[in-house]
Amino acid sequence: MNTTELLHPLQLQVLEQIRLATNGLRYSQMRPAEIENDLYNYHLKRLVTNNFIVKRENNYFLTVTGKKYLMELQPYEIQTGTTHKFKVAALALVVERSNSSISVLYQVRRREPSRGAVEIVGGGIRRGESAADAAKRRLKEETGLEATFAVLGSIRKTRFDQNGSLYSDIWYQVCGTETSVGMLQKENSFGQNI
Repeated sequence: MNTTELLHPLQLQVLEQIRLATNGLRYSQMRPAEIENDLYNYHLKRLVTNNFIVKRENNYFLTVTGKKYLMELQPYEIQTGTTHKFKVAALALVVERSNSSISVLYQVRRREPSRGAVEIVGGGIRRGESAADAAKRRLKEETGLEATFAVLGSIRKTRFDQNGSLYSDIWYQVCGTETSVGMLQKENSFGQNI
């Protein structure tokens, strides 16, 4: 199982229970009364088989894989299936100056959750990647241009649905450059670059 996949809610509940326990948990301490034994056993075995938990003596404990999964997911609300974590991303601000004018590279997004929005090129920062390197990578992937970036600052962008519920919370590292090379891809699967 890929550890980036979201587990079944019952499996998440098991992981969360074990996480909160000081010395692991016994089967009888974890199984909710309203869940059938067969169903609970199935999900428990999946967690053991996929190395999220291990049984030592009579108690279940988190493995390193289980701990890593929860670190990526936490703090996770089992009831709602949401996380309180926000995403960290980089924006690639490309500015060109000529005589008395300034041009900024924008993209009309083709992908959700911001389809149709006119925004600065950007995207998620990978584990171990600097913000400037993420901006450089995203610029190349999305526009075909290459540049070296410097971090200018940061902004936080939140998005809400029509009911006012938060669905996106991203902390952007704003990276800027005034020098880019290459041929601009005017349009691709990411969007239209203008």
